[in-house]
Amino acid sequence: MTAITPSATSVEVAAIERPDKNERYLTARAVAERLAISTATIWRWLRLGQFPAPKRFGSRCCRWPLSAVAEWEASR
Repeated sequence: MTAITPSATSVEVAAIERPDKNERYLTARAVAERLAISTATIWRWLRLGQFPAPKRFGSRCCRWPLSAVAEWEASR
């Protein structure tokens, strides 16, 4: 049986994608609950440039930094 070890490349990419390990990231559903809106509204506001863009963590995974959402809330 062969042990699986992470490659150096995947570790480097993870460090680039998530530079601040103390930052909390929210899903679209969590953002919607926090703002008391629907997820469709989030995507509409994003398309119109009225909401901060999420961070991408893969082809099908995106999350909003809590700090960006809180900053956006404060500015409204």
